[in-house]
Amino acid sequence: MVPYGRIEGVLKVIKRDHQRIVALLASLVSQPDPLLRWEIFDDLRRLLDAHARAERAAFYPLFGNDRLWPSALGSDDQHAAIQSIVDELAASRPFTTAWYELSRELRQQVEAHIASEEGALFEVAYTSQKPATLRALGELMLQVHRGDGVQPRLFA
Repeated sequence: MVPYGRIEGVLKVIKRDHQRIVALLASLVSQPDPLLRWEIFDDLRRLLDAHARAERAAFYPLFGNDRLWPSALGSDDQHAAIQSIVDELAASRPFTTAWYELSRELRQQVEAHIASEEGALFEVAYTSQKPATLRALGELMLQVHRGDGVQPRLFA
């Protein structure tokens, strides 16, 4: 396991995103007010979209020549499954039981994605990349988050 205090660059940006996403998900599933729940969902939806685009541009390409390439592809596929749930939630009302159940399913999917990504993928990136590379990819990830016109490389 990569020690959190020693990660930098792209790994730190991803970890920070994951922490924000988990906090929003916890608020989402515990918020009793449907209007506030919708506001939380809207923030979460935007963060999930930016996060997925940024990982495609700055993180998953690190594994193109590595034994973990299938894991990186699997993580990207998890983003598609998460987006499908987000789309279902966006098309329904935040005061129904079905919406609440879907939000719980979203939380489970996201938590599984985070666990798999912060395991072997973080370990390989941390041990195989130079700190300068991780920092440069962290900057790239932040540019994608800001929408600076950077598009994903290998996952277009």
